[in-house]
Amino acid sequence: MRSQPITQYVRITQYALAPFLTRSSQLCSAYIRWLRSRIGSRKTILAYATALIRDEAGRLLFQRRTDFRDEWWGLPGGVLEPFETLTECVKREALEETGWQVEPIRMIGLYASPEWDVRYPNGDEVQQFTVALECRITGGHAQTDKTEVIEDRFFAVDDPPEPCPPWYAAMLRDLRREGLTEDGDELTLLAERLGVSTSDLASGMPRIRSQDSSLDATVADEEFEASLLEVLSDFQVTVPEIGTIHAERPPRVILTSNRTREVHDALKRRCLHLYIDFPDSERELQIVKLKVPGVGNQLAVEVVELLHRVRKLDLKKTPSISETLDWVKALTLLNIKQLDSELVEQTLSSLMKYEADIRKAQQELKAYLTERKTRLAGSDDKDHLH
Repeated sequence: MRSQPITQYVRITQYALAPFLTRSSQLCSAYIRWLRSRIGSRKTILAYATALIRDEAGRLLFQRRTDFRDEWWGLPGGVLEPFETLTECVKREALEETGWQVEPIRMIGLYASPEWDVRYPNGDEVQQFTVALECRITGGHAQTDKTEVIEDRFFAVDDPPEPCPPWYAAMLRDLRREGLTEDGDELTLLAERLGVSTSDLASGMPRIRSQDSSLDATVADEEFEASLLEVLSDFQVTVPEIGTIHAERPPRVILTSNRTREVHDALKRRCLHLYIDFPDSERELQIVKLKVPGVGNQLAVEVVELLHRVRKLDLKKTPSISETLDWVKALTLLNIKQLDSELVEQTLSSLMKYEADIRKAQQELKAYLTERKTRLAGSDDKDHLH
């Protein structure tokens, strides 16, 4: 007997289970409960389908949900369920949550970013992979599902309710690209990424909208560094597919370097150089107190004093201001009030990135604490004699 493709067995399974899936959300809930029973509230990746439903006036349907306690406005949609297509998912969610029967018209886009992670009120964390589909109403009537939704309401696309999460804002931005052909969509996206107008790009003679920008040259690829030569000398960018793009006015470009690798001499010749040293103790203390509001004054002063000593050592990597802030945050979270705590040495890994540097910092910490203790003892003796 010839073996059958696995897809055929999947279809057979779907048909066999169909009588039991009349309320598919129950299956999804069971799946989510099973998943959470294994991983707890830890972050997992889930696929979502979102419906961008327009009425006859072109307005868009928004909703306030119960699972986020009326914190923001969103769009109808939900998790893709077992044996379900995206179209089926968006139709089901729209009907369940709004009472409207809808038909997808086009896909607006795919949305996935760790910056758009969701933490539900019960503590469950999700990194979402969302497909947004524009939909038209084909039937039904407004009927809000009070178990999931507090309110459904239509708003103009250009005047959405607030607050609105960033992933929904991205969908609205993409939805506004109307009246374009498929080529027009690609042209618009390319024009936005290059910073030129669509008409200039279509004419084959684009010009860069000059914008001030900054770049850390030492973390950029060497190939990109080579392309900067053209930008900084001729104020233009050559793209093989579309030609040379000229700047309307010379841009102001700031290149920063942390000296982790040498920048090419040809690039250096096109720059004016300015060395920015670490801030003095008073300025760094202000930065620490501003960026770590909960830090105690004594701890902040001692950290800054020690760091100015440590930076004079022969280190593989001198701790930066950002690493100083990381260390202060770690000390504050551990409720450390001053640097003579036994936990201080164990937290130096948040400040130094190399073992040899950590050992040198530990020695400098001991020397600093010894000097401080001697200084305080001398001050106590003077007070006693007085």
